[in-house]
Amino acid sequence: MSVRCSDESPEELAKRFKIGDAATAMNPCLADRTETVLETSNTGHTFFNIDDFMCRVGDDRTLARELVELFLPESTRLLDQIQKAACEIDRKALESAAHALKGSLGTLSATRAFEIAATLETIGKEGDMASALSTCNVLERELSLLYSELATFVRVAG
Repeated sequence: MSVRCSDESPEELAKRFKIGDAATAMNPCLADRTETVLETSNTGHTFFNIDDFMCRVGDDRTLARELVELFLPESTRLLDQIQKAACEIDRKALESAAHALKGSLGTLSATRAFEIAATLETIGKEGDMASALSTCNVLERELSLLYSELATFVRVAG
């Protein structure tokens, strides 16, 4: 389900979302490496930080692969809930689904998608639903790129 209510391209919408302290919020013990994470994310070369993710799972490739395999269907379900909540202007459902997705993205060290999910959570919390659909479009695009990278990771980690 993809709902578009904006004349802006996904790229233009994505420019509105800047990576702030998301990497530090996701993993405070890596605060000294935040600049590297942000530079990598901003260039579009990676959609999750493999080093941080592997650190989180104690370099256990089997656990990492299992987490990614659990994330893929769950994140699709949560994205559907987010889009439905945005369409139906359901603040509480948007906040809840975005919060759940944000947590999963934090585990994967997917900084940009984490930040966008956090924005959607705030939109739901504060009730300014005017930008909810366009933000969902940005999240959907970011997740699509993340899924591709995660699929590669699972093949290599397997």
